[in-house]
Amino acid sequence: MARFHTTLTYLPSCNGPLVLSDHADRNLHTRQNLRSGYSPPDQQGQRALQAGDNAQAEQLFENRDWAGTAAYLGEDYEAAVEYFSDPPGADGWYNRGNALARVGNIDEATEAYKEALAIDPGRTDAQENLALLEQLKDQQQQQQQQQDNEQQDQDQQQDQQEQSGQDQEPPQDQKQED
Repeated sequence: MARFHTTLTYLPSCNGPLVLSDHADRNLHTRQNLRSGYSPPDQQGQRALQAGDNAQAEQLFENRDWAGTAAYLGEDYEAAVEYFSDPPGADGWYNRGNALARVGNIDEATEAYKEALAIDPGRTDAQENLALLEQLKDQQQQQQQQQDNEQQDQDQQQDQQEQSGQDQEPPQDQKQED
């Protein structure tokens, strides 16, 4: 069976400080904060994530996509779904699809992968995950159909047994006459 791709692709490189804006005065302020020992929450989150403390990173990140990545890596897939609720672009839709698939929401995960592919049709990881989900959905439908057929067979057998039991018992009127 093919392997499900779960690599998150939205998390930016964790090398170096985050650039918070294009404004020189904001960058200057950020550099001064870094020199004084203060670091913005997203940088603190990156450090926690690099240290493997996913829960702490999730709490520290102000950026919802990064918080979602931390939640996903910490296997808190339901929280990751919430963080990825407004995906920005193909990467965001792909990440949302991964989180939805992990919580078992196949239909929404399928739609998320389709959205990612609508934005970036050449995205092979989304194509492969979508194909896997469609196979899984087909298997589940086949299993459900098989269970329904088995239940129907059991119900018919029970009805036949009840019917044959009634045929063998004399009617109530005949019992009283004896």
